[in-house]
Amino acid sequence: FLLLLSLIAFSFISSHEASGKRLRIHETKRRQRRNELALSQPMLTSSFALADGAKSNNSRCDTLRRVWVESLCAFLVFTVCLSCFPGLATSFTAHSPELVPWFPLLMVTAYNVGDLLGKAAPPHVRLLSKASLPYSVAVHLAFVPLFISLFHVQALSTLLQNDMLPVAVVFCLGCCTGYIGCMCLELGSDQAVQPEENEVRGMLLSFSTMVGLTTGSIIAVGLSFLISPAR
Repeated sequence: FLLLLSLIAFSFISSHEASGKRLRIHETKRRQRRNELALSQPMLTSSFALADGAKSNNSRCDTLRRVWVESLCAFLVFTVCLSCFPGLATSFTAHSPELVPWFPLLMVTAYNVGDLLGKAAPPHVRLLSKASLPYSVAVHLAFVPLFISLFHVQALSTLLQNDMLPVAVVFCLGCCTGYIGCMCLELGSDQAVQPEENEVRGMLLSFSTMVGLTTGSIIAVGLSFLISPAR
């Protein structure tokens, strides 16, 4: 009986030690896998980050290629606008003595009314597309030589020496600038493939607009010296 109890106790202890050994081996392997995963995780994270960065850069480049035409057009439109208004537009003098004190105010009013109408038109009348936008901007560039020529009306016929002619030209400048400028921004934001592109497109178009306004202001200073002998 004692011998039987000894055998049962020995087998229980042996099995207990064997199970404990298996648990220690399993725990050791689990710790090894955990350490290997911890060592490989930074590499995976960095690789994912690099892949996301490359994808983001490619997306920005693709967006720039799709919106550069509208950005350039916005730059040119507002460069022409600030080159002519308010510097040149308010420098016109009226031939009628009654209009001389009010002529600069009349010019500002004509431009603002035209600009308001031009900006209000795109939601209702869409005359330009991505293909025709550069041609309209090229025609819009003609306002600069037109404004300069209006300061040399002495060389023109007497029919053109009319006080309403500069007012009409300034009004047309406001209409064209308001309409074409809005169409540049609208066409530039209409073709976004993904919602994330809207932010990049907005920044590019806003930057082009601000650079155009700054460039036009600088050009207006130069044009003021150019027209001084004609005034």
